[in-house]
Order: sequence, then structure tokens, then C-alpha cells
Amino acid sequence: AASASAAGLPQPASVFSVYPGRSLPGLPPRIPAVDAGRIPAATRVVVLAGDDDETVGTRVAREIARTATRARTTFRLVRADAVDDHVAPLRADPAARRTFWAPLDALLR
Repeated sequence: AASASAAGLPQPASVFSVYPGRSLPGLPPRIPAVDAGRIPAATRVVVLAGDDDETVGTRVAREIARTATRARTTFRLVRADAVDDHVAPLRADPAARRTFWAPLDALLR
């Protein structure tokens, strides 16, 4: 979203960033950092990170949420018990609709 204009791409209406990270532990960064402050003001940004994520952690997610100052940004730290083994529960499950999907849907509105 921050680089879309420079790449000749249309401005995205929204960005849904789940567990963002730029590298994996022990490997050099493979995805270059981009200034999230360049994300257009009309772009909606939702950033999710896991409170127990030991792979990419929460640093990049928090950085996006903090620096995407022009965009409409929402940051949510997901509890480790909200998602079992990184698999989203089925929408057909009434309990999952209340505890997982309804809060997520509200973020995306």
C-alpha cells in the first residue's frame, strides 16, 4: 500500500496484515522495510499479531500500526487461545462466530 503509487498500481482500499514480519529467526531480512507513513489516508489498515508469536513476533505489526499515521489503522493483538494451531475456526460453528469471527468482522468494517 505504501509503495503502490511508485509501482504504478492503484491505491488499495484496504490492507489486512496478519502476523506481518520481514524475516524468520536466523535468516537475514528478505522483505525490505517500507515507510507505512506513506500509506494513503483513504486506505483502511487492519494489523493482527499473536501475543504468543515466537516466529515473527509483534514488532513489525506494532510498527505498522504506529507509523501508518495517515491511514485509518486498527491494531489487534490476538490471544494465543483465540486461534488453535493457526487455523481459523469454521464460520458455521456458532461459538466461533461469537468469539472469533464477529470481532474480526467488526474490525474490517
